[in-house]
Amino acid sequence: MNDAGGEGEHCERTPAGRWLIGGRVYRNSASAFWPGLMDESVDRFPGCDRAVLVALSGGRIHPGLLAPEAGLAAALESNRDPQQTAAEIKELVARLELTGPGVVELTAFCGEERLGTVPDLVEALDSEVFLFLTAWLLEWGTVPPAEWDGAVVESDFVARDPDNGRRYDCSFTWHSSHLSEGLSERTLTLRFRRSESSEI
Repeated sequence: MNDAGGEGEHCERTPAGRWLIGGRVYRNSASAFWPGLMDESVDRFPGCDRAVLVALSGGRIHPGLLAPEAGLAAALESNRDPQQTAAEIKELVARLELTGPGVVELTAFCGEERLGTVPDLVEALDSEVFLFLTAWLLEWGTVPPAEWDGAVVESDFVARDPDNGRRYDCSFTWHSSHLSEGLSERTLTLRFRRSESSEI
């Protein structure tokens, strides 16, 4: 799973400038975040081939989130008009063992082996940003927009980071479990293989 740096060695990486997917070049926060998350997971846990992210959030995931200003507007609207009472959120949070409705938890795996949690990789994430970043995975996986907000969505894609000579073979499952009005548990399972690539 690791590339030529050797197991357990930290591989120096230039921050993502370009991510190439399906013949298109992407330069945005999502194209920087996802390869960074995979690289850090592999460097920290040699053999890591799967990351599971879980969040409690409201709202829908839709193509409008691909535009940052739309995502911000959605977050502001959500904050202005909460649909859950404090008691409902407290009960749901306790059941899901989360510390709050905006928390995103990340757990790394190798096959079926649980390697550990990685809180610092997602410490700057909240549930709204998580939806924005996941929207880009759905876009790269060419999932039809009408299916984005389904209970279970699966797809895959191949990405290249030409500036660091890396290729990422990715597949993912996006699962939304409705808990109550305006609130769902979102689980993203991202499976990946990172390898060296000499393609430009």
